[in-house]
Amino acid sequence: MGYLLFCCACAGTSLTDKNGANGEDYLKSTLPRVMGTWSAIDLDKEASPELYKATPRTRMEWMLGIFRRKLGPLKSFTVANWNVNAGWYPQTGPITTEDYGLNARFQKGPGTIEIVIAHQRGAWKISGFNINSDELLK
Repeated sequence: MGYLLFCCACAGTSLTDKNGANGEDYLKSTLPRVMGTWSAIDLDKEASPELYKATPRTRMEWMLGIFRRKLGPLKSFTVANWNVNAGWYPQTGPITTEDYGLNARFQKGPGTIEIVIAHQRGAWKISGFNINSDELLK
């Protein structure tokens, strides 16, 4: 039974984790570290189990190497848009996800980041992300 029994989507107030950080606070403290080094070790500390179910760790390491070479470290970002989704699953209980569209500045040029973070068991974790930049084509 992997069905979502209850779901709502809203653009409003973000949940806070056990340290009082909302989703945007979490991104501000986490992304410069994770996308500043593009290190799988740094990502491991922030990854939800769903992240590596979708993309095996060896593939993620390969992708992070490409981002490190082609983009360089993340220098800054601004939130362009976000959505909150809340649901309850029989296997996991309540989960809230926040989807963010970010305008990013990397060392080698601009780009966008689409990222999903999940709030479960009192903490935010990265569930997935997508990086777009013309620098990746060079």
